[in-house]
Amino acid sequence: MYLKRFSAPSTWTLQRKGIKYSARSIPGPHSKAQGMPLVLWLRHLGYVTTSREAKKVLPDISVDGRVVRDIRMPVGYQDLLSVGNDTYLITYDALGKLTAVSTKNKEKCCRITGKTTRKGKLQIQLHDGRTMLIDKAPYAIGDSLLLKVPKQEVVKHLKLAQGANVQLTGGKHTGTTGTIKEIEANTITYTSGGAQETTLKKYAHVLP
Repeated sequence: MYLKRFSAPSTWTLQRKGIKYSARSIPGPHSKAQGMPLVLWLRHLGYVTTSREAKKVLPDISVDGRVVRDIRMPVGYQDLLSVGNDTYLITYDALGKLTAVSTKNKEKCCRITGKTTRKGKLQIQLHDGRTMLIDKAPYAIGDSLLLKVPKQEVVKHLKLAQGANVQLTGGKHTGTTGTIKEIEANTITYTSGGAQETTLKKYAHVLP
Protein backbone atom coordinates (compact mmCIF):
# COMPACT_ATOMS: atom_id res chain seq x y z
CA MET A 1 0.00 0.00 0.00
CA TYR A 2 2.95 2.30 0.65
CA LEU A 3 6.54 2.60 -0.49
CA LYS A 4 9.49 4.52 0.88
CA ARG A 5 9.96 7.85 -0.84
CA PHE A 6 13.62 7.22 -1.65
CA SER A 7 12.52 4.05 -3.50
CA ALA A 8 10.07 5.92 -5.73
CA PRO A 9 10.97 6.14 -9.46
CA SER A 10 13.08 9.13 -10.46
CA THR A 11 10.31 10.18 -12.87
CA TRP A 12 7.85 10.92 -10.05
CA THR A 13 7.28 14.53 -9.03
CA LEU A 14 7.86 13.82 -5.37
CA GLN A 15 9.90 15.39 -2.59
CA ARG A 16 12.45 12.89 -1.31
CA LYS A 17 12.62 14.42 2.15
CA GLY A 18 9.84 14.77 4.69
CA ILE A 19 7.29 12.02 5.30
CA LYS A 20 9.04 8.66 5.04
CA TYR A 21 6.35 6.82 3.06
CA SER A 22 4.36 7.57 -0.06
CA ALA A 23 1.33 5.98 -1.72
CA ARG A 24 2.00 2.96 -3.92
CA SER A 25 0.15 2.46 -7.21
CA ILE A 26 -2.24 -0.42 -7.62
CA PRO A 27 -1.70 -2.60 -10.72
CA GLY A 28 -2.89 -0.61 -13.72
CA PRO A 29 -2.27 0.52 -17.28
CA HIS A 30 1.12 2.14 -16.65
CA SER A 31 4.44 0.89 -15.35
CA LYS A 32 5.64 2.31 -12.03
CA ALA A 33 8.02 4.68 -13.83
CA GLN A 34 5.43 6.01 -16.27
CA GLY A 35 2.54 6.57 -13.86
CA MET A 36 2.02 8.16 -10.43
CA PRO A 37 -0.84 7.30 -8.05
CA LEU A 38 -3.83 9.60 -8.47
CA VAL A 39 -3.61 10.82 -4.87
CA LEU A 40 -0.08 12.15 -5.49
CA TRP A 41 -1.27 14.08 -8.54
CA LEU A 42 -4.10 15.64 -6.52
CA ARG A 43 -1.62 16.70 -3.84
CA HIS A 44 0.88 18.00 -6.37
CA LEU A 45 -1.81 20.06 -8.14
CA GLY A 46 -3.06 21.49 -4.84
CA TYR A 47 -6.56 19.98 -4.79
CA VAL A 48 -6.09 17.96 -1.59
CA THR A 49 -3.59 17.54 1.23
CA THR A 50 -4.59 14.11 2.58
CA SER A 51 -5.79 10.74 1.29
CA ARG A 52 -9.08 11.25 3.11
CA GLU A 53 -9.73 14.45 1.17
CA ALA A 54 -8.79 12.67 -2.07
CA LYS A 55 -11.44 10.00 -1.47
CA LYS A 56 -14.09 12.69 -0.97
CA VAL A 57 -13.40 14.33 -4.35
CA LEU A 58 -13.28 11.05 -6.33
CA PRO A 59 -16.78 11.64 -7.84
CA ASP A 60 -15.41 14.78 -9.53
CA ILE A 61 -12.40 13.01 -11.10
CA SER A 62 -12.00 11.15 -14.38
CA VAL A 63 -9.09 9.86 -16.45
CA ASP A 64 -9.56 9.85 -20.23
CA GLY A 65 -13.22 10.59 -19.59
CA ARG A 66 -13.77 7.56 -17.37
CA VAL A 67 -14.65 7.51 -13.67
CA VAL A 68 -11.84 6.65 -11.24
CA ARG A 69 -12.64 4.37 -8.29
CA ASP A 70 -9.32 4.17 -6.43
CA ILE A 71 -7.07 7.04 -5.35
CA ARG A 72 -4.03 4.80 -5.93
CA MET A 73 -4.80 4.22 -9.61
CA PRO A 74 -1.69 5.04 -11.71
CA VAL A 75 -2.20 8.11 -13.87
CA GLY A 76 0.58 8.36 -16.39
CA TYR A 77 2.10 9.49 -19.63
CA GLN A 78 -0.39 11.03 -22.09
CA ASP A 79 -3.38 10.47 -19.80
CA LEU A 80 -6.00 13.21 -19.56
CA LEU A 81 -6.75 13.86 -15.89
CA SER A 82 -9.94 15.85 -15.22
CA VAL A 83 -10.70 17.37 -11.80
CA GLY A 84 -14.01 19.17 -11.92
CA ASN A 85 -13.78 21.59 -14.87
CA ASP A 86 -9.98 21.42 -15.05
CA THR A 87 -8.18 19.02 -17.40
CA TYR A 88 -4.48 18.16 -17.43
CA LEU A 89 -2.32 16.26 -19.91
CA ILE A 90 0.31 14.11 -18.20
CA THR A 91 3.67 14.38 -19.93
CA TYR A 92 7.39 14.70 -19.13
CA ASP A 93 9.26 17.91 -18.45
CA ALA A 94 12.77 18.62 -19.72
CA LEU A 95 14.26 16.95 -16.63
CA GLY A 96 12.44 13.68 -17.27
CA LYS A 97 9.89 14.19 -14.48
CA LEU A 98 6.20 13.43 -14.94
CA THR A 99 4.27 16.69 -15.03
CA ALA A 100 0.68 17.84 -15.56
CA VAL A 101 0.00 20.52 -18.18
CA SER A 102 -3.34 22.31 -18.26
CA THR A 103 -5.24 21.67 -21.51
CA LYS A 104 -8.65 22.07 -23.13
CA ASN A 105 -7.96 19.22 -25.53
CA LYS A 106 -9.85 15.93 -25.34
CA GLU A 107 -7.35 13.97 -27.43
CA LYS A 108 -4.42 11.83 -26.31
CA CYS A 109 -1.53 10.33 -28.23
CA CYS A 110 -1.00 6.57 -27.72
CA ARG A 111 2.00 4.56 -28.90
CA ILE A 112 1.36 1.17 -30.52
CA THR A 113 3.25 -1.49 -28.56
CA GLY A 114 1.87 -4.66 -30.15
CA LYS A 115 -0.50 -5.97 -32.79
CA THR A 116 -2.14 -9.25 -33.78
CA THR A 117 -4.78 -10.42 -36.23
CA ARG A 118 -8.04 -11.59 -34.69
CA LYS A 119 -11.10 -12.81 -36.64
CA GLY A 120 -9.95 -11.00 -39.74
CA LYS A 121 -9.43 -7.72 -37.90
CA LEU A 122 -6.40 -5.99 -36.47
CA GLN A 123 -6.04 -5.93 -32.69
CA ILE A 124 -3.55 -3.38 -31.45
CA GLN A 125 -2.13 -2.83 -27.98
CA LEU A 126 -1.32 0.70 -26.84
CA HIS A 127 1.16 1.99 -24.28
CA ASP A 128 -1.57 2.87 -21.76
CA GLY A 129 -2.86 -0.70 -21.54
CA ARG A 130 -5.85 -0.36 -23.84
CA THR A 131 -6.54 -2.61 -26.81
CA MET A 132 -8.49 -1.81 -29.97
CA LEU A 133 -10.04 -4.11 -32.55
CA ILE A 134 -10.19 -2.34 -35.89
CA ASP A 135 -10.30 -2.99 -39.62
CA LYS A 136 -6.89 -3.70 -41.10
CA ALA A 137 -4.81 -0.56 -41.46
CA PRO A 138 -1.14 0.28 -42.15
CA TYR A 139 -0.30 0.63 -38.46
CA ALA A 140 3.14 -0.47 -37.25
CA ILE A 141 4.57 -1.03 -33.79
CA GLY A 142 6.15 2.25 -32.72
CA ASP A 143 3.61 4.40 -34.56
CA SER A 144 1.22 6.57 -32.54
CA LEU A 145 -2.53 7.08 -32.77
CA LEU A 146 -4.17 10.35 -31.79
CA LEU A 147 -7.38 9.30 -30.03
CA LYS A 148 -10.46 11.21 -29.00
CA VAL A 149 -11.47 9.92 -25.58
CA PRO A 150 -13.46 8.30 -24.09
CA LYS A 151 -14.85 6.99 -27.42
CA GLN A 152 -11.41 5.82 -28.66
CA GLU A 153 -12.03 7.44 -32.04
CA VAL A 154 -8.85 7.52 -34.14
CA VAL A 155 -8.25 11.11 -35.19
CA LYS A 156 -4.83 10.71 -36.80
CA HIS A 157 -2.17 8.10 -37.52
CA LEU A 158 1.36 9.27 -36.72
CA LYS A 159 4.12 7.16 -38.25
CA LEU A 160 7.48 6.51 -36.64
CA ALA A 161 9.48 7.78 -39.59
CA GLN A 162 12.12 10.29 -40.63
CA GLY A 163 10.96 13.82 -39.86
CA ALA A 164 8.52 12.76 -37.11
CA ASN A 165 8.38 14.72 -33.86
CA VAL A 166 9.08 12.53 -30.83
CA GLN A 167 9.43 12.67 -27.08
CA LEU A 168 11.67 10.17 -25.32
CA THR A 169 9.98 8.12 -22.61
CA GLY A 170 12.99 6.14 -21.38
CA GLY A 171 16.75 6.23 -21.07
CA LYS A 172 18.96 9.02 -19.77
CA HIS A 173 17.29 11.60 -22.05
CA THR A 174 13.71 10.96 -20.86
CA GLY A 175 11.54 14.00 -21.55
CA THR A 176 13.67 15.27 -24.44
CA THR A 177 11.76 16.25 -27.59
CA GLY A 178 13.27 16.17 -31.04
CA THR A 179 12.92 15.26 -34.69
CA ILE A 180 13.88 11.89 -36.14
CA LYS A 181 16.74 12.11 -38.62
CA GLU A 182 17.37 8.41 -39.22
CA ILE A 183 16.02 4.99 -38.17
CA GLU A 184 18.27 1.95 -38.22
CA ALA A 185 17.31 -1.45 -36.79
CA ASN A 186 16.39 -0.85 -33.14
CA THR A 187 17.81 2.66 -32.83
CA ILE A 188 16.91 6.14 -33.97
CA THR A 189 19.02 9.22 -34.51
CA TYR A 190 17.27 12.47 -33.66
CA THR A 191 18.08 16.16 -33.46
CA SER A 192 17.18 18.34 -30.49
CA GLY A 193 18.29 21.90 -29.86
CA GLY A 194 20.89 21.68 -32.60
CA ALA A 195 22.48 18.53 -31.14
CA GLN A 196 22.28 15.03 -32.60
CA GLU A 197 21.76 11.97 -30.40
CA THR A 198 21.05 8.25 -30.77
CA THR A 199 18.69 6.22 -28.61
CA LEU A 200 16.62 3.04 -28.68
CA LYS A 201 13.61 3.11 -30.98
CA LYS A 202 11.35 1.83 -28.18
CA TYR A 203 11.91 5.07 -26.26
CA ALA A 204 10.55 7.26 -29.06
CA HIS A 205 6.90 8.32 -28.67
CA VAL A 206 5.66 10.07 -31.81
CA LEU A 207 3.68 13.25 -31.11
CA PRO A 208 1.65 15.52 -33.42
